Amino acid sequence: AYAVIAGRRSGSGKPLVALVLAELVCSIGYFSVATGRMGPKYDQIHLQTDAATFAPKNLAQRIAYWKFYSGEILASPKSAVLGHVTPPDRTKYPSAHNYYLDFAYNFGIVPLLPLLGLIGLTLFGVRRQWHVVKTTLPLLGLTAVVLFLLLVDNSFKVGMRQPYPGILTFFLWGLLLTWLFKPSASERDRAVA
Repeated sequence: AYAVIAGRRSGSGKPLVALVLAELVCSIGYFSVATGRMGPKYDQIHLQTDAATFAPKNLAQRIAYWKFYSGEILASPKSAVLGHVTPPDRTKYPSAHNYYLDFAYNFGIVPLLPLLGLIGLTLFGVRRQWHVVKTTLPLLGLTAVVLFLLLVDNSFKVGMRQPYPGILTFFLWGLLLTWLFKPSASERDRAVA
C-alpha cells in the first residue's frame, strides 16, 4: 500500500515495480529452497505437509495446539471465566502459538474482553479516519504495522507476552490510538473554555 501511494504521489510507478520485483524474488527464492531446487547444498530442506490437514507441518502442529488450548479454556465455566492456575505440560504443549489463546488460558475470557474491545476501537478509529490515514504515508505505515502485529503476528506467536516485542507493540499501538483519537481544534477550544 505504501509503495502504491508513493507511486501515485510521485507520478511514477518505480516504487510499485520495485516492490513487486522484490516480492517476486523472495517468493521464488523461498519456494525454490523449500522444494530443494537450489542444488545439493539445500537438499535437506523440504516442504513438509501434514496429510490430515494438508497444511505445512508447523501450521498443522499449531492447529493441534490451538485445539488443545481452546478446549482447555472451555473445559469448565471456572476456567473460561478465570483461567487456569497451572500451566499445561510444556513437553507436550510448549506454547499456544497465539497470544489471545494464551491470555485466555492463563487469565480467562473476561480479562481478555478489554483487550478485544481496544482492538475493536482501533479498527473503528482507522475506519473513521481512513481518508486521512490513506493520504498520510507515515500514518499509513504505522497503521499497517500495528494492525499486522495485532491481527497477524500475535495470532501465530505470543509476541505481546515477550518483553521487547510486547513493549514495542504496545508503544506503537498507543501512538496510533493517540493520533486516531486526538481532539480537533474546536474540541480543544471547548475543553479550555
